[in-house]
Amino acid sequence: GELELPRTDTMLFLAVRPDQGRVGLFSIPRDSLVEIPGFGMERINMAHVYGGYDLTKDLVEKIMEMPVDRYLMLNFQSFEEIVDLVGGVEVTVDKRMLYEDQAAGLRIDLQPGRQTLKGDQALGYVRYRRDPLGDITRTQRQQQFMAALVRKLKEGATIRRVLANLPKALAIGNEYVRTDLEIIELAGLYLFFKDLDLQENLHTFTLPGEFSGPYWRLLPREIEHLTTSYR
Repeated sequence: GELELPRTDTMLFLAVRPDQGRVGLFSIPRDSLVEIPGFGMERINMAHVYGGYDLTKDLVEKIMEMPVDRYLMLNFQSFEEIVDLVGGVEVTVDKRMLYEDQAAGLRIDLQPGRQTLKGDQALGYVRYRRDPLGDITRTQRQQQFMAALVRKLKEGATIRRVLANLPKALAIGNEYVRTDLEIIELAGLYLFFKDLDLQENLHTFTLPGEFSGPYWRLLPREIEHLTTSYR
């Protein structure tokens, strides 16, 4: 039968430390091998299929040894619309990216170089995984994109653009975005990031592991070492 809930394509854990004035952005590779209660050893991106947000949250907390206080879920459409809403995001495409999957309705066609990506192009950029290290390289590309998006959101022109299109912004939020963040918390996060020196205080990581066939076998001791200062 058809799966009711989709697999997660990308998982990011954001550790915000206002007391230290810094942020850690941790990518959890989708092929990470974890034990899912009742289902055995599986890729972590299957957790959402089997148990929705609650099961995913439990597994992420176990891996990170930190609580998940809030969550935010986007689908592909909302990602595209958010990127278009802010006027595109500037990145450096590191190589020619050409890939097509007609069954999935996915076509990626990007030339290398510095450029501003529209929504559909940005989605292709963060989904592309035809790399020697596959999803591990993709997570690094996603981290670079997220940092670029945050930089864009800090610009006054971007804020004016979003406010001028506020009904559309609210419609995107209502229709496509799922979160338990309150408006006041979102505002607080924005003010924190607005004053944050991203170059110095936004740190990105991919959870340490090693390839084991098609899976990414996580290394708990290395993860603990990486995350200790964010607890």
